[in-house]
Amino acid sequence: MKNIREMRTDVAVIGEGATGLMLTKKLTDLGYDVALVGKQKVVGSGPSTRNTGWLQRGTYHAASLENEAEALEVARTCAYGSDQIRHYAPAAIEDAGRQTSFAVIGTDQLAEQATQRWDKANIPYRSVSLSDFSKENPEIGTGGIKHAFKVDDVTINPRILYQKLLTQSKRGGAQVMLDSKFQPKDNGNAEVTHADGSSTRLKSDLFVVTAGYGVKDVFREVTGDEVPVRLYKSHLLVFPRLTANNVFHIDRDESMVFNHGTSSVMLQHHEDFVIDEPDFTVVPEKERKVFEAAHRLVPSVTNYDGDYMPIACIKPELIKDASQARSLDVTIFPGTDNYLFVLPGKLTATPYVTDRLTQIIFNKGSEKTTRVAMRPSDVFMAEGKTIF
Repeated sequence: MKNIREMRTDVAVIGEGATGLMLTKKLTDLGYDVALVGKQKVVGSGPSTRNTGWLQRGTYHAASLENEAEALEVARTCAYGSDQIRHYAPAAIEDAGRQTSFAVIGTDQLAEQATQRWDKANIPYRSVSLSDFSKENPEIGTGGIKHAFKVDDVTINPRILYQKLLTQSKRGGAQVMLDSKFQPKDNGNAEVTHADGSSTRLKSDLFVVTAGYGVKDVFREVTGDEVPVRLYKSHLLVFPRLTANNVFHIDRDESMVFNHGTSSVMLQHHEDFVIDEPDFTVVPEKERKVFEAAHRLVPSVTNYDGDYMPIACIKPELIKDASQARSLDVTIFPGTDNYLFVLPGKLTATPYVTDRLTQIIFNKGSEKTTRVAMRPSDVFMAEGKTIF
């Protein structure tokens, strides 16, 4: 007979990536009973770790996005997230106190746009002459570079961040179920099937689904409807350490190099493309395109042609209309009365989206919050006004 246990929680978080981990930590800090359910054996195995490890400060998006209002909004979200992660997990910052990053630009027009937007978004930067840039970065090919800036972007080891979130969540009482399949039922119930064949009947006041591209499947199971999620696939190349500093091009179709100990990770801007189903198979022609862009920035990559590791990464986004271009928006949307679905956009946006979620959950009210006096605005909302 199959072993079945019962579990009752205030909030069940579905998805063991950065958003799921951070939301679990923030809710347990407030005294909520939380269950974290993940289908993988380890946390952070998807886009949460299959990335460049770039803790963005808003520098790139403020300068590169076509729409200025969107660019500034994304930049501020990145700055908010970067500051919070640095404060929470300083040990996760690579080469803390010694790391230097540069943004480089190939045209005067884009440089003028970048500096104007950086000023508006309060993004720190310092212009560096090309001769000084070359002295500090002899490995970088400067043929397509007209402007260089020292910036506050850094690289991060997300595994340290996730380990801290996981450890503190467990200390706060969170129930963590990995290597488990989540199956929605009705009336706030779900069944979680574990790798050993046992099951947990899970009842929760609220289910928050942060499962990346898996959001689409859970939404269908919960509502019977399709949610318009589009999947993008991109490629990363991992080399032995190539440069002393992190350098990222602002220009479209150019490359970036981010360092992690004895390795460097390179990515090409706008190389991503739409796919129908999740597939982590590396596409050779796309890999080659990324390598060619990497060579323009760091000519010495030719020494490692055939001796690097290509990685494919998948990121989802919610399509609001058929003509929508690639979006970097943080997205929170309801499924049913007790289901919320989340697409955070990027690692650096995780603190922002989890703080928004925490406020939504707290403002819904529960017995966990009754010892704190309500504000007049809380009373107003409790009398029938919506909070979502």
